[in-house]
Amino acid sequence: MSKYKRYSYHGEELLLSEIARRCGKSKQLLDYRIRKMGMSLEEAIDTPTMRGTPPMVPDMIEYHGQLYTHKEFSQQCGLNWNTIEDRMRIYGVSAGEAADLNMRVKQLYPYYGEMVCVSEVARRTGFSAHALFRRIRALGMTL
Repeated sequence: MSKYKRYSYHGEELLLSEIARRCGKSKQLLDYRIRKMGMSLEEAIDTPTMRGTPPMVPDMIEYHGQLYTHKEFSQQCGLNWNTIEDRMRIYGVSAGEAADLNMRVKQLYPYYGEMVCVSEVARRTGFSAHALFRRIRALGMTL
């Protein structure tokens, strides 16, 4: 009998390290949530990590019912992998959710008496749009 505990995951009996690789979470995080916080494996996987933490790249990404490597996934959804990682980190979402975010509609914010998008304020002020978005979304600041 093996001294390492196996968990049922998608019809397979796997070690926690294998599950962590497949779902893109760290083994330590899953272990802590299961053993110390009393979560089920599903809860440990599905509970989002804190916003702003760097995303882990899972070995395989499930997207619309298919499994892809991160390179194949990037090609499939038509986005640069860095863009996907940024969205995962900023918005605290999975790779699939990051790819499906509709980022084409520009949100307007009040700025000195007019309504403008973040990229316009970045152009005017010299701040990076990424830094402004992060301050608004993650830190709750106004434009």
